[in-house]
Amino acid sequence: MQKLWQRHKKFLVQLFRYGVAGGSGAAVDIAIFSALVFLAAVDYRIAVVISFSVGTVVNFFLCAFWIFPETNLKLWTRLGRHFFSSFGGLLTNEVGLILILELFAWPHPFWAKIIATAASFFVNFVLFKYFAFNDKIRFSK
Repeated sequence: MQKLWQRHKKFLVQLFRYGVAGGSGAAVDIAIFSALVFLAAVDYRIAVVISFSVGTVVNFFLCAFWIFPETNLKLWTRLGRHFFSSFGGLLTNEVGLILILELFAWPHPFWAKIIATAASFFVNFVLFKYFAFNDKIRFSK
């Protein structure tokens, strides 16, 4: 067990920290989504884009300075990659909400958002770790 921990320590610490950062971003996302849908009567398809975007900003700063600080990438490069990668999470959220609320006709947008957000957690972690904050991937010299 000790060897397993030593071999995967960095990854597991990053995953744990991402759970905290992702939870913080998700809390912001869900709070804004709920306020827009239930208080401002904004359509959930629009609300998810707005709330997810704000949650992504919170998540970016936690990822950039706490989870993956060892990268040599410039801040703007990380930000661009982070938002590009976040599109996978947004797509997972949007499709999840549509499936749950429209296809399965579940009448609880709040709980549907929780489920869709949980589904996007692992999609985002993989994209952030292996693309957004990976300085081994270069698109230009």
